[in-house]
Amino acid sequence: MTAATALPKHSHRETTLTVYRRAVTRVIAHLTANLGEDHTLGDMADVAMLSPFHFNRIFREITGVSPVRYLYALRIAEAKRLILTTRLKVIDICYAVGYHSLGSFNNRFVSLVGYSPRRIRSLAASVDPAELRSLVETRAEPRALGRREPCSIWGRIHVPQGFSGVAMVALFDGPPSNAYPVACVLSEHGAYALPPVRQSGNFFVMAVGLAWYEHMVDVLLQPDCLRAALPPIHLSASGRSRPIDLHLEPGQPVDPPIPPSLAVRLVDQFIPLPDELPEEDARPPLIFTGRSAGAPSLPPLR
Repeated sequence: MTAATALPKHSHRETTLTVYRRAVTRVIAHLTANLGEDHTLGDMADVAMLSPFHFNRIFREITGVSPVRYLYALRIAEAKRLILTTRLKVIDICYAVGYHSLGSFNNRFVSLVGYSPRRIRSLAASVDPAELRSLVETRAEPRALGRREPCSIWGRIHVPQGFSGVAMVALFDGPPSNAYPVACVLSEHGAYALPPVRQSGNFFVMAVGLAWYEHMVDVLLQPDCLRAALPPIHLSASGRSRPIDLHLEPGQPVDPPIPPSLAVRLVDQFIPLPDELPEEDARPPLIFTGRSAGAPSLPPLR
């Protein structure tokens, strides 16, 4: 069985890689501190003290995404944080993170988070973390051993000792930090199985450890989220399933923000907002490994 924790190793010498990592980290710090400003590739390359071509290639190699995609992810992550931790108006947050159009900001936010900024604020204010945890931990229908339904990827999720939370695996048709998941599963007894894909293509797999917190804002923001990511993997709509183990680890300073929708998907599966969303905003259901098993039976992890 294949085991995965992060993106592939780099081909550079260790000393050269250290220099490149410092340059990328410097750029990320500059972007984070100046999200309200416009940033061209040339501007970012100047901060890294590299040519634009070389910087773009190195940044992709180290972070897994392009500098522009990374910037987009930072903006939405900061917007989500400001929405949940301040009383700023949405339009002020829009400008603070570098958007020039409220409409563009709202569309982008909804496409990645699944809810509008105001609904996220409402969700944080109306949900009790203790109630959510109880609902997740006492969900019905334990995993059916021996059940074999179709799946695309299956395996085990390994978490560090002492972790208190729930592990989720998501499938994306683009870089996770800039895409909404096409499927999500919660692990059962350390096992997971992602459903078959509808169309063949390259997909990204990411697992996260969603920790329990006393305050709902922290549950939605997941400040110290464990993660595991795979490079793009080709999946066939009619192909055989692939076994892959995932090992959750703390994120690195150069990692893109975690997908902003995952903690929200956990919440709205159990405690949805009362308002019905328009059909065009409908989100795919969160699938529990224990209910749609899909993988050969796996014994519980000890």
